[in-house]
Amino acid sequence: MKREARQRLEQTFRATLDRNVSLLAADYCKSEGLGEAASLCETSHESVSRSLWSKFGFDWSHVQENPGGTSGRMSRFVAAKLEYTVAWAVAGARETVEVVNAEKAALEALHLLWLEWAG
Repeated sequence: MKREARQRLEQTFRATLDRNVSLLAADYCKSEGLGEAASLCETSHESVSRSLWSKFGFDWSHVQENPGGTSGRMSRFVAAKLEYTVAWAVAGARETVEVVNAEKAALEALHLLWLEWAG
């Protein structure tokens, strides 16, 4: 029973947080004069999300009761995902140091959000 409840919560978390930031990233790149990167951003959602979720693990060991909500962690995760998307597009969808660092930051933001959200 506990396992099923956790699986439902994990599915809800992913469905709720798999935000598409590709158009925001494309707008940012356009405003910076990065036309090629803007084009990559427009179709980036599936690739960026697949990468994040394939590396994210639902760790229940540090989840604690959290009656206070997510304290702005959702917006920090969305901002980190946006930065990751832009870095990925600017790098031409290649794994550069900047892309790896942006991905790590997005995963850390997602992990911290998970701990609060699950609690």
